[in-house]
Amino acid sequence: MKRVSPLLLACFCGIFLACQNATYQNSTLFQDLFPDEETTLRGFSLGDQLDQARQIELPHTPRHADLYGLNYAYDLGENASVLIDYFPERAKYGYQRDRVVSIVANVLMPNEVETVRLYNEIQDYFNQKPTYGLPNGSFGDQVWNGSNRFISSMEVRLRIDEDKKGLTINFIDLQPGILSDSVLVE
Repeated sequence: MKRVSPLLLACFCGIFLACQNATYQNSTLFQDLFPDEETTLRGFSLGDQLDQARQIELPHTPRHADLYGLNYAYDLGENASVLIDYFPERAKYGYQRDRVVSIVANVLMPNEVETVRLYNEIQDYFNQKPTYGLPNGSFGDQVWNGSNRFISSMEVRLRIDEDKKGLTINFIDLQPGILSDSVLVE
């Protein structure tokens, strides 16, 4: 029987331990979309006021703004761009309040590989957060049902576009007129 060199064994153990302690660094694009774990998207939380979206999106100005929400379009670097819509309650339910009840982000990517890479990062992020629960669906089109600090029930859908060069992230408040951590109850 052949003996393994102690030096070779020590190198293998060192490499193994280094890999165990290595932390995964998300892409810059992912970090731009999800800069922290406390908010829903881009530092904004579903349930916040529409004016807060304007502040968070600075220095960008809305491409379109009216009673039914805000629409932004800009480059994210890495040959990617994003279109984000913030929809207030008035757009969905006719209420005269500016609490955001839906956020839709369409991320346009340069190719299929980059799209799948970002999809996997976002999928892993949602799967690791207890906020979102377990997903339904299959790869390329998954739905999570969860909650955040304002919303007691929300749906999050992550979908790869048909041309495989983009993905859509849709956050929807499923509880019309109800804020779980507020005095507002309809």
